[in-house]
Amino acid sequence: DYTVNYYLDLGMPKDKMILGTPMYGRCYVLDNIEDHGMLAPAHLPGPPGPYLRIPGTLAANEICLRLRDDLSCTVVHDPDLYEPYFYCEKDKIWCGYDDEDSIYIKARYAKNLGLAGVVAWTMDEDDFHPTCYEDAFHLINTIKKALDKPA
Repeated sequence: DYTVNYYLDLGMPKDKMILGTPMYGRCYVLDNIEDHGMLAPAHLPGPPGPYLRIPGTLAANEICLRLRDDLSCTVVHDPDLYEPYFYCEKDKIWCGYDDEDSIYIKARYAKNLGLAGVVAWTMDEDDFHPTCYEDAFHLINTIKKALDKPA
């Protein structure tokens, strides 16, 4: 919201602004698993996932596998944030990411504000098989549903 309004205040036309939504999460290794809230100290990138293989980044399809298979993980929906994070006791990983609810809120925000649209970065990182949802490209379809609904 801050960034969108900053650019609008500078004169960026709404019809030229597209809101980006990541299909990945940023992950870190917590310094102390007991301190796992927002802004908890974490000085190392999280381990790479099986597909992207990038330290500190998990694609949405890697996140869904992680949450499905690692019972030491806890998902948190902070009441002051519009996106979740999770932490896992097994390897002290912490990841901030977007889920169906947060993606929907962001897409509705763009629609209601009159922005030109929403971009998903990148679609190959969504759950396209599908593995964790009933429909393929669940997050991208959530964006479509949010944008199809009248403002």
